[in-house]
Amino acid sequence: MDEDITIEDAPNAVHFDELHGEVTFHNVSLKYDPDKERAALHRVNFGVLPGQMVCVVGASGAGKTSLVNLLLRLYSPSGGRITIDGEDIQDLALSSLRKHIRMVPQEPMLFSGTLAENIRYGNPHASPNEVVAASKAAELHDFVMDQPAKYETRIGEGGVSLSGGQKQRLCLARELYKETEVLILDEVTNALDSNTAGFISKTLESLSDQTTIILITHSENSFTGYNKHFHVEAGSLVLK
Repeated sequence: MDEDITIEDAPNAVHFDELHGEVTFHNVSLKYDPDKERAALHRVNFGVLPGQMVCVVGASGAGKTSLVNLLLRLYSPSGGRITIDGEDIQDLALSSLRKHIRMVPQEPMLFSGTLAENIRYGNPHASPNEVVAASKAAELHDFVMDQPAKYETRIGEGGVSLSGGQKQRLCLARELYKETEVLILDEVTNALDSNTAGFISKTLESLSDQTTIILITHSENSFTGYNKHFHVEAGSLVLK
């Protein structure tokens, strides 16, 4: 809590209400420690058009999640720049940027409360119909309806009463209850069986006309339907 804030809005940061979802990395590099020679990412160039579904593949530690950290401005590039709809994200207000980018992290973030409350996180005014629709899209609804209290079933801190796959689907439902311009999925297939992953893949394909989807994974076979995929190798990105 006492650490200095290093990522903050520029003096004349731009606020925006609409986003089309065109994401471009221009010769981007990242070093977490400036004093070390090795870069997490080295001169990365790639672009994602609005509505495309792109798969970023690479081994653990290759730099896949570093791409996400940069796009959300959790870190700033050591070199190069990142644009969304042609605007450098360094010039965009953090609140606007993160409002239009939704993410399902590799480690599910759940809190003590009901299933419905966890899905509504970020939008407490979501209607029951929206909660159910999101749950169905994430292949979670059947599990919920098997519970004695349905959507009012309480779970412990971190979702201790849920399996790994149920946690992932609950976090995915949280991000699917409303349309978003950019959706990032970071290794969400780790705890899913092949059938569930297949159903969710079809859901994502139905979103792709209106949502730019970036899927971070160690296996390009995790989902089908992506327009193209990139491999991260030794901190560099290669289109294959």
